[in-house]
Amino acid sequence: MSKSKGMANTVIEKSVIEISNSIEELPSRCLSLEQKIAELSTKVKWYEVQFRLAQHKRFGASSEKRP
Repeated sequence: MSKSKGMANTVIEKSVIEISNSIEELPSRCLSLEQKIAELSTKVKWYEVQFRLAQHKRFGASSEKRP
């Protein structure tokens, strides 16, 4: 086996190991992202409620009676 073939095999082996490690990390990465989505969805809902309350306070029925 020539020296360049040996080096090429080493590079390929390192690439395979890196890809394997990346694949192993995917489930935990997916779970982490799902948790972040849930957290951000909760925040969006809270801000939507706050916005509606502010809009109602600003433009809602007034306590003043018009003639």
